Amino acid sequence: MGIFGKPGWLVGLLAAAFLIPYAMFDKRISALVSQALGRSQQQPSAATGVDLDSLAAGAQDEREATLPAIGALAEGQAPLCDMASALSFDVTPQWVTALWPRVTTVVGDTTSAGMRVPLVTGVMPDDLVGTLTYYFDEQQRVQRVTFSGNTGDPRRLVALVTSQYNLRPQPTLDAGLYQTKWNGKAISTLHVCHASVVAAAAAHGKFDVQLELKRANGLAGTASRPRMPGW
Repeated sequence: MGIFGKPGWLVGLLAAAFLIPYAMFDKRISALVSQALGRSQQQPSAATGVDLDSLAAGAQDEREATLPAIGALAEGQAPLCDMASALSFDVTPQWVTALWPRVTTVVGDTTSAGMRVPLVTGVMPDDLVGTLTYYFDEQQRVQRVTFSGNTGDPRRLVALVTSQYNLRPQPTLDAGLYQTKWNGKAISTLHVCHASVVAAAAAHGKFDVQLELKRANGLAGTASRPRMPGW
């Protein structure tokens, strides 16, 4: 009699029934581990096998992904356009369609029709990225220009609108408010706010910008009219 009063052959049979499947299972586990280790040896480690070109390309993709999605309106990269040229009342519909590969027609009012384009003025922090809309009258003259987008530094835009369009700083709790007024009513307005969320890689994403420039034709002939573009 074997252990615990069992015959020796019965104990041996029970041991074989347990150990043989365990050994097979253990070999399978070992094979899987060896296979995994073999794959890891074939692939370069993150510490020693970094592809600098791929890393740089990935970083560039990440930076581009942080920019506003307005560039998708052009089904590709939006063409660069100088800030002063873009924010001008001398623009014509022919110039707009020649510069931008895709232009969206928008409804203005009963006296104007709009042309909307993606605006990218450059790659520096003080450049603009966003949506630009021109409103033309029946004589194909720009009567209103609006911009909605972002910048990393609004000072260049502020310098442009205060020097060229006579906008003046107004009291505000935001990053900046500049207006031209007539009889207490705002004619043109630049409103700058701190972005609610700022990503470190988003060079243009620190400030939200809303700009509206109007040609004050309705005030023509008034003795003390303000200095406005197109006069």
